Amino acid sequence: MSDKPFPGLRSLISESPGKPITFRELTAGTRELTEAMNQFVADMNAATNTMLEIGQILKPHHQLCPVCGENPLKDTLEFRRSIAAQIKAELINPGGRELHFIDGRRLQLADMCNACDEAKIRAFMSTKLWDVWIEGFVVNGSREPAKYLGQTEALSFRDAAEHVLQRCGFIINPPIFDRQRLTYYGCRLFDNEADARASFG
Repeated sequence: MSDKPFPGLRSLISESPGKPITFRELTAGTRELTEAMNQFVADMNAATNTMLEIGQILKPHHQLCPVCGENPLKDTLEFRRSIAAQIKAELINPGGRELHFIDGRRLQLADMCNACDEAKIRAFMSTKLWDVWIEGFVVNGSREPAKYLGQTEALSFRDAAEHVLQRCGFIINPPIFDRQRLTYYGCRLFDNEADARASFG
């Protein structure tokens, strides 16, 4: 654009400061102003598109996976769609941040590279839904029956027991919680009600 925009309109006003401007003269000046504004908008749109293109080029090189810190974040949505199709799960948008499985389970996903994404999905598919029970006890005439503590997803019952105890606010430090023997204050932990009630109801 010129350093002095709208020369026709400016000269018309400066040359005839006290003279009425005709409709034809005003229309010509307005057209000049409109063309200049259209050119400005076009220049701004071109600059915006250029910046977006630069951003797309730089993003894969500068935004690395927050999990492994190595691989770039690239084509995540398309990758998740392909994985969802393979395992017959539904990918929920926007952003494909949640997988819904046929059995009703759901997996929340975050920004990560495709390798970490797949590892998390495969690990989740290997997990099982566990119930956690603790058997009852009799101490100094006091009797307490078995109690249901809760349910969680985990690879093993040991992991499930630890997670549920933690979620319930119990202390999980040894020897209070014995991960190997699966006991809490000496009371055994079970994955079903029948076994949990077998000793003390």
